[in-house]
Order: sequence, then structure tokens, then C-alpha cells
Amino acid sequence: MKKEIIEALGMSKQTFYKYFKDIEDNGIVEVTRKIGRAKLYRTNLKHPLVVMLREFEEKISMQMAEGEVNRMLVK
Repeated sequence: MKKEIIEALGMSKQTFYKYFKDIEDNGIVEVTRKIGRAKLYRTNLKHPLVVMLREFEEKISMQMAEGEVNRMLVK
């Protein structure tokens, strides 16, 4: 998961690891299981910040979809 986030955000590993502990400590992500020393994480969908971001994403998606429908109707 960490590698995918780093790539998606285009940030350095150093910057990511500097802040990831805070993200974990604040409950934005949670450990699902441990395999040896490795931890597997998932997003905490009940965290207020995550809820807000998901709602924002949905609103933006709906606006984009409405804009596309309007654009198609004008043609």
C-alpha cells in the first residue's frame, strides 16, 4: 500500500515516511494484520477526515458527470 501511495502522490519516500506515522497514530489508516515485521493497512472509512474526503470526491464526480451530460445535450 505504501509504495502505491508514494507513486500515486508523486512524493519522495522520505517525505511519505516522515508523515505516515502521524496518519497511523491519528487513525486515518489502521493495521489489518501483521506478517512478520510487515504491517498491512487499510483506510479507516469511519474516520471523520476520510468521510469528508469521500463526500467531497462524490460531489466532484457528480459535478463532472452533470457537466458532461450538459455538454452532450448542447451538441
